[in-house]
Amino acid sequence: MDVCIADAINTMTETPKPKRKRRTKAEIDADREAALHAEANRVAALVVEAPGGAGGDGTGGDGAHPAFLDDPKMAAALEVWRRFEPELVARRVLEDVDRLMLATLCYWVSEFAAATDDIARNGYAIMGKATSGGARPWKNPSVDRRDTAFKAMTDLAAKFGLTPMDRIHLFKAMTDYPGEGAWGLVPTPVPPGAGKGDGDAGDEETPQQDWVGKILAETNTTVAN
Repeated sequence: MDVCIADAINTMTETPKPKRKRRTKAEIDADREAALHAEANRVAALVVEAPGGAGGDGTGGDGAHPAFLDDPKMAAALEVWRRFEPELVARRVLEDVDRLMLATLCYWVSEFAAATDDIARNGYAIMGKATSGGARPWKNPSVDRRDTAFKAMTDLAAKFGLTPMDRIHLFKAMTDYPGEGAWGLVPTPVPPGAGKGDGDAGDEETPQQDWVGKILAETNTTVAN
């Protein structure tokens, strides 16, 4: 009995817990808007250049790349960047404004490699639950993933002249470019009758002819290898 009386007294003397304030719709909307802004700023930070280039450690080494390539899950794409970026810079094909698009290409190359690897390890079909019960083979999702990556990869690769034929097309598209062209040469139109006149003047190569020769030489080397 004494215990019951004590419990009753304690219950009567307990400080009542304050009721949780009910949030208004305006407060909920404001919090949701703030969260959306924070997420937008986080994503925006991923497309700016990583400080210092490789790994964001200030040591450089592969040219300034978008920060999203520093994510550990993007290691394969970053390796593709390190392979492509110096070559395209040396060819004077890559400008600063093109770096985000090149990073996108690197992402799709890594996606293609990952999907192809999964197919090689697990096959084109994987066993799964059948709708009628039991198990049945289903198409490996990596097949569609690979095909999507291949199309995006080849479309973007063409923009940078990364196949022999695409390099020829890139040259043709840049023949009227007013500034310094790819490979450090200035494309100039070949005057009518060039090479047909008397003397040595007609035998002299124009910058455009020299540029074409360099492309063809590289193409022949690529095919031979």
